[in-house]
Amino acid sequence: MNDLLTADDVATYLRLSRRTVYYLAQQGKIPMTKTIRHTCLSGSVQQTVRWTTTKEQLDTWLTANPR
Repeated sequence: MNDLLTADDVATYLRLSRRTVYYLAQQGKIPMTKTIRHTCLSGSVQQTVRWTTTKEQLDTWLTANPR
């Protein structure tokens, strides 16, 4: 079972905007991993960036960082 949460999932779970979740992830203030995937289509390279975390990591972070 894959328990990965995307930035959209985290935004819903924390009741934050997706933009805020991306900002916190980029600042290293929320436990998320940045995955970059390169795809070559017809000679051009496309890059897809995805931020993910697990619910367990997020819950541990929330416990250690109460609001």
